[in-house]
Amino acid sequence: MDGVTVAGLVLAGVGTVAGIAGAWYARVAVVPKRRARRAISPAAPAGGGGSTFDVYISYSQQDADWVQPFAERLRQEGIKVAYDKALNDPGRGVVHTQQRAILESAHGLLVFSEASKADGWIDALDYPALLQRTAVTGQRFIPLLVEDVELPLFAQNFYRSDFRNVTRKEYDERIAELVRALRP
Repeated sequence: MDGVTVAGLVLAGVGTVAGIAGAWYARVAVVPKRRARRAISPAAPAGGGGSTFDVYISYSQQDADWVQPFAERLRQEGIKVAYDKALNDPGRGVVHTQQRAILESAHGLLVFSEASKADGWIDALDYPALLQRTAVTGQRFIPLLVEDVELPLFAQNFYRSDFRNVTRKEYDERIAELVRALRP
């Protein structure tokens, strides 16, 4: 192994530990306070299970042409879907709106492609929020493969849904599996 590979592995390990520590801190210190506030807050999400959305989809903008019909298909199957284009609300902060949608979603999907692996936005913002929700509430985190990429360490610990090079029939089968997993 060369020095760059070792350094990358060390940084990935440190990042994973930091994410887990942050999730633990949220569980111990933040969640009880949020629950107390939410009990009296009119802004708490309504509906079954306290979630506004069944799933939040995180992806790279370069994958939008794949994600938009995918999200529409989930909607046709009765899944309430949140992703950046569906949340477009002029005058609202992008980061705040997306972070709130993650918190108000029962589950999270992260689309993995060459573009998403290179996209710092996903690593810096969506991944920590999705991991925190998974650790604190038991939210499902589902890695969604759309291209041949190596999953980061954090995503290797979860069962994934593989949409790489699928036939129409296989695509429909994968959608049905996701719907069963995401249905409230």
